[in-house]
Amino acid sequence: MSQKSKKKVPELRFSEFNGDWEPKYLDQIGDFKNGFNADKQAFGTGTEFINLMDIFGKSEIRKTYLGRVEIHQNQLEQYKIQKGDILLVRSSVKREGVGQSCLVNDDFEDTVYSGFIIRFREKFNTLYHLYKKYCFSEPSFRKEILAFATSSANTNINQDSLSQILLFYPSIAEQEKIASFLGAVDIRLTQLRRKRDRLQTYKRGVMQKIFSQVVRFKSAIGSGFPDWEEEKLGEVLDWVKTNSLSRENLNYDSGIVQNIHYGDIHGKFKSQFRLKDEEVPYITDLEFVSNLDDESFCKVGDLVIADASEDYADIGKTIEIIEVEPKKLVAGLHCFIARPKENLLTVGFSGYLFQTENVRNQIRKIAQGISVLGISKFNLGNILLPYPRPLEQEKIANFLTAIDRKIEAISRQLDRTEQFKKGLLQKMFV
Repeated sequence: MSQKSKKKVPELRFSEFNGDWEPKYLDQIGDFKNGFNADKQAFGTGTEFINLMDIFGKSEIRKTYLGRVEIHQNQLEQYKIQKGDILLVRSSVKREGVGQSCLVNDDFEDTVYSGFIIRFREKFNTLYHLYKKYCFSEPSFRKEILAFATSSANTNINQDSLSQILLFYPSIAEQEKIASFLGAVDIRLTQLRRKRDRLQTYKRGVMQKIFSQVVRFKSAIGSGFPDWEEEKLGEVLDWVKTNSLSRENLNYDSGIVQNIHYGDIHGKFKSQFRLKDEEVPYITDLEFVSNLDDESFCKVGDLVIADASEDYADIGKTIEIIEVEPKKLVAGLHCFIARPKENLLTVGFSGYLFQTENVRNQIRKIAQGISVLGISKFNLGNILLPYPRPLEQEKIANFLTAIDRKIEAISRQLDRTEQFKKGLLQKMFV
């Protein structure tokens, strides 16, 4: 049996409620049932069908564009979902995926669910339906699920194990208050995500117009700028030497010189790179550091390009160095450094230029490889870069940077609110 804490009340509670929360094993509250296993040829028509991808990353499932599957009428009643059901991931490649849950919060008619999903349905209406959404996703409950999970090729949880999880719950009135409060936090999160998404969509649209020259900027006196030029990358940028240090040669604790790894360009660095704002590893070998020549260090305006990737989405992904301390930063394994030739490209402009579909498509076309894609300096040097005069570049960079700052501000609010919610989930449940 699962061993829960002896504590019978949460750390954080509304003042009008008191008394211990009631404990029950999940099989005393409801029933579990595995989903419908269908042959591949059964998919595409028939009954609406919920699969794993409809659950991952969601807390509720509503009527939307669902897949379809052919199912016999005599099986339909067994696997139908209804409002208030909880759907849990039974099997996942990633351990953290197993047991992820989703509340059915719409009235579905003749909709079934996948064999990789377990349905939990209450017997006696013990739990308020919106409360279940938070109850099944809070950290201690997730920890209980993972304690029972087994691993082979995938990580799995079964009905018997879920039945052994002990759940503490308050009165319906307190459940409703908790769900209402957390629901308000979710509304705020949704508002922030929509605001960020709208700005990101606006940025993509305005970049398309700027770099296709549909929209042009004017000078301080209101006159237009000259036509854009177009040259090969190799005529605009010079290559700077990089090293071949891998993760094993780096650390996050101490050092003198920091090193850009191509995986961080793919995964976490902002396209407008400021060293003080990023978590960059140090080079461990101090002797190696002492032998670096001056030209190896990144400078403001440099472009650092990832020359390898497992997919076309990230091949040639580029960051521009906006702020860096002298002789502080170098670039390592699977990175190219391209340094603008004098007076051709303004700081801040190049990073946006390399985000455009025009440049990205050219890079994708020169990528070679099967399991891992790569690009060469020779081929990269032949792609065409369109660019205006420096004064117009500066206006473009300033305009797009202002949008990015708004997006970053909203993202910070979003992160803080998500952390706030995480803290509430840890303290408002037993």
